[in-house]
Amino acid sequence: MYPSSSGTSARARENAIENKRFFALIIGINNYESKAIRPLQGSVSDAKEFYDYLVAYFHVSGDNIKVLVNDAATRCGIIAAFRALATDPRIRKGDPIVIFYAGHGAETYAPRDWECGDPDRKIQMIMPHDFTKQGKQHIHAIPDRTIGALLDMVAQEKGDNITVIFDCCYSGSGTREDVLADDPTLLVRSVDIDVSIPSTLDDSIWMDGGHRATSFPTSFRHKGLRSHVLLAACGAKEIAQEIRGRGIFTRVLLNLLRKTRAEYLTYSSVLEEIEKLENQNPQCEGVNRDRILFNLQPPPAKVHYSISKYNHQYILAAGEIHGVSKEDEFTMFRDRVSNIPQGVLKVQSLRAFSAVLSSQTNIRITEDSVLLKTKTKEALLIQVPWDNRFLPLRRKLFQEMEQYKHIGIRLIEDRAGAKLGLTLTSGNWVGFDVLDPIVRMDGITRLPHTVSLGD
Repeated sequence: MYPSSSGTSARARENAIENKRFFALIIGINNYESKAIRPLQGSVSDAKEFYDYLVAYFHVSGDNIKVLVNDAATRCGIIAAFRALATDPRIRKGDPIVIFYAGHGAETYAPRDWECGDPDRKIQMIMPHDFTKQGKQHIHAIPDRTIGALLDMVAQEKGDNITVIFDCCYSGSGTREDVLADDPTLLVRSVDIDVSIPSTLDDSIWMDGGHRATSFPTSFRHKGLRSHVLLAACGAKEIAQEIRGRGIFTRVLLNLLRKTRAEYLTYSSVLEEIEKLENQNPQCEGVNRDRILFNLQPPPAKVHYSISKYNHQYILAAGEIHGVSKEDEFTMFRDRVSNIPQGVLKVQSLRAFSAVLSSQTNIRITEDSVLLKTKTKEALLIQVPWDNRFLPLRRKLFQEMEQYKHIGIRLIEDRAGAKLGLTLTSGNWVGFDVLDPIVRMDGITRLPHTVSLGD
């Protein structure tokens, strides 16, 4: 479906049932009209990956995500998309709004009568696809204070639950770094441009946002801002890079978000947990930086497991019947309230009601020691056809999976890759087709039991 703007896939329609209260604007630009701006290779892929993350992990409806890539990400298109967030009647005050940008940034000198917090009087900008300064036709970049005014506009109408993620930089050192790179796919997401910004640029936006001429909006990167929280790929004077068709910051950020439930992260803790990068230090800015990500509800009660030691073996008081698998990993803590890991253990052998764990280091076990599952095997894929008759069943399954988050099951609509498929037999009974090719080799193609669709 991505990045089509027409309709939604069956899975997106299904997910819309689960979450209609999450909205996003996703922008990714590889190609620019101006020949003075070298193309990137990974911004559109980053945008797609972020889209996929929102759909897969938050069940966000495709209708709630505005995607602008390449020639759709014009100056007018980007500004209009910001304005649309402020006026969208579907968005209630406090709903999570995420704005993601991957592409080039730049900096230039501020007009003389602009207030600017930088001692060198530099302002930062993002580069729209149609930027040009050729002849009389001059389409400007989008300055930081224009973005700040637009974000203020959205926050006034929809609240301050706004997350801004920018994978770009502004340092102007991109060309030199790219030339010296041994890997031709290693690119810096900034450009050097020699351009003057008129002092009246985007006046209408500030007036729409209620800003007086004597009180210009500050940069959207300002640490004291209350309208949003910013996660930026690097410091103001550092470089943001991409390599092999992916933004380095976006890649490690999504790796963390896919590994750790967002409810267990604050914005500031993202910087502590994220993989350390060479030559760039991601930033988190905003008054609400200590909120839980996307201002989600506090984490649900954690499932703690008991552990003991017997005959020099670590014994987990849970087994296959509890959803434990051989690929699972557990982190041990001193007690139920501690957040300091004592060590990591992996499942070595598995029984119905217990498991033997192993560790590369010797871990001291006490009566209060507990385990949390921190890594599990790839989910068991079960195919449920997109059929209105299955809709009540799908809803019930989602509720059960939400309650027992360690269950390790994912529902899909296509049979490709699925191990089990549901089918409707006569009399509204649900049958279970075995789709695992290894099991089918033994002649087992269907489980002998059926259940009522109403169960």
